[in-house]
Amino acid sequence: MGGFGAPEALPTATVSPARRSVSGSYQTEDGVEQERTASGRGSPESAAWFREKLETIGIGQSALARLMIERGDDRQFRTILRSLGRMASGDSRVSGEMRALLGILKSLRKEAGGS
Repeated sequence: MGGFGAPEALPTATVSPARRSVSGSYQTEDGVEQERTASGRGSPESAAWFREKLETIGIGQSALARLMIERGDDRQFRTILRSLGRMASGDSRVSGEMRALLGILKSLRKEAGGS
């Protein structure tokens, strides 16, 4: 009956936990290859990038949170600040929206004659 063979005869595949969480990679402005993780967790590199951009723009986390509220973010100030703190510490990833916002702020600063 059957003829499918014993279950032990079936090929098996193993996936390492580290490999499972990787969902691609991207390059930063500086040309550094970064891995994107499916877990949403940040990395020391993205945290350093985030802090460096804030410093370049000349804005702190509190001022950025206030700016976000002024421009329509409907979250509470402390919630935004907690999210920014997690990005700065590497506990959560820097979202694409945040990367875009920081890029826009940097461009506006250049246009206004800032560094």
